[in-house]
Amino acid sequence: MVFVLRRLASSRAVASTRSFSSFASRPLFCAAPATSAPKTTTGLVGLPVVPNAREVLVSLYNKTIRQAKAYDDVNYNQHIIKLSQHRLDVVEANEDIRTIEKHINSGQVEELIEQAEDELQLLITMNEDFRVWETDEEAAAEYAEWKDELFSVPMEEPAAEEFEEKGLDVESLKTPWTGNTRQTI
Repeated sequence: MVFVLRRLASSRAVASTRSFSSFASRPLFCAAPATSAPKTTTGLVGLPVVPNAREVLVSLYNKTIRQAKAYDDVNYNQHIIKLSQHRLDVVEANEDIRTIEKHINSGQVEELIEQAEDELQLLITMNEDFRVWETDEEAAAEYAEWKDELFSVPMEEPAAEEFEEKGLDVESLKTPWTGNTRQTI
């Protein structure tokens, strides 16, 4: 094998001083150096590289925190503040983009930017349009009205004669955890 590699190198007019054993001892996959070149592509269709991704993330996370604090102090907003603050702390503590991606562990920084934009938009929508943590008195009254009608019909246990006529065993309808006969509507 060494002979073939040397012959190939000499046939291309390349001086080769390394033997095959020096190549075989190297790892196949090398980690990227700490000071890697800037990205040229994300590898994701339709997602361009953001050259100032760190600054964009800091801005988005700060804006999300300010916006969440401006709304009511409910669990959803508290969760968004904690999530954004954690990610902001990671971004501010690290200069290297790959380290940020590794610590947050939710994709590339370009994906993190999209997530932060979506989270900010959802925060606004949830607080201004839906407000699911509030009780709508009209809807609650309507639900109580039809709930009582729907569930007020007693469930009857089928008569054993009906099963015997069809050749079914009543004992097979017993549930294993209660021993009660199954009820049908």
